[in-house]
This record gives sequence, structure tokens and C-alpha cells, in this order.
Amino acid sequence: MVDLTISERKRLNASFIPEPNTGCWIWLGQITWNGYGTFHIKVDGEWKKKVAHRVCYESFVGPIPEGLDLDHKCRQRHCVNPDHLEPVTRSENLRRSPLMARWAHKTSCPKGHPYDGVDSRKARICRQCAREARLRYNRKLSEESPKGATKSELRAMLAQIAQNTAG
Repeated sequence: MVDLTISERKRLNASFIPEPNTGCWIWLGQITWNGYGTFHIKVDGEWKKKVAHRVCYESFVGPIPEGLDLDHKCRQRHCVNPDHLEPVTRSENLRRSPLMARWAHKTSCPKGHPYDGVDSRKARICRQCAREARLRYNRKLSEESPKGATKSELRAMLAQIAQNTAG
């Protein structure tokens, strides 16, 4: 929860302007590279940069429930109108995102194979393309390495190559 001083609340209220057609409160302060407003407040005697729409929501509505994100129902990242913000789970926020929706309908990779696996980052993958890439990589390694060389010999050769290119 953000507890604003009177001067911080005045500064917050002066940092946005209502847009009459959409009802958005357009943030006039600093905007990050990805379109969100930022607002500086003092916390325990130190200045902290906070995300403007979260500060507005907590200031006008109350605390954001634990584990929830604020979804911009108006789809405008620089809007700080609490009526346009809804606490939702991260997965729901991503599901609603027009950027994520661009890829959600795709069921196959660019080569036409089905997305039938998940990698370590929880991204969908095509197992057939991943298998082919692994085979290409292993084939390239076996072509470049001398026949019958042990791992320690290969390490020594790589160290020698690194020394030659560095000096």
C-alpha cells in the first residue's frame, strides 16, 4: 500500500490529464521505454521509482491483492485511471493481451509440424524441429573434431586455438 504525503498526492494529481473521449487519465510524467508511467515517492526517507498506474490504483482504490497484476482494460499502458485497471492473475493478464493473442492461435511451427512440447522456459516447441537442430549440431561437432580424439585432447586443442586468436 502506498501512503502518499499531501505534497505527493498533489504532485500525483498534477501528473495526469483526463482524456474526454475514452475516459483514460493520460500520464504526463516520465514514461518508460515500454509505455508505463513512473512516479517517484519517498519510502523510508529514500526516493523510490514506482509504476504510476499502481500508485494511482493504491492511492484511489486501495491495496492490490497479493499475487495479482493490474490489467489495463482500456489497453493503454500510459492510462492511470483506476476505473480502467483490474486486478487479475498474471496468466489472465497475458491471455487478454493483444500481443500474446497474436501467437495463441498458432498450432504449428513455421515448417508445419505441430507444437507438441514445452521447453525449460515454458515456451511451446516443435519436437521434430528441435530434434533436427540437435542432429545438425552434433553432426557439425563430429565433422570438426579429429577422429578418435579424447575429451581432454579436444579441450587442449580448443585452449590452443583460444591462445592463438587472443595473442
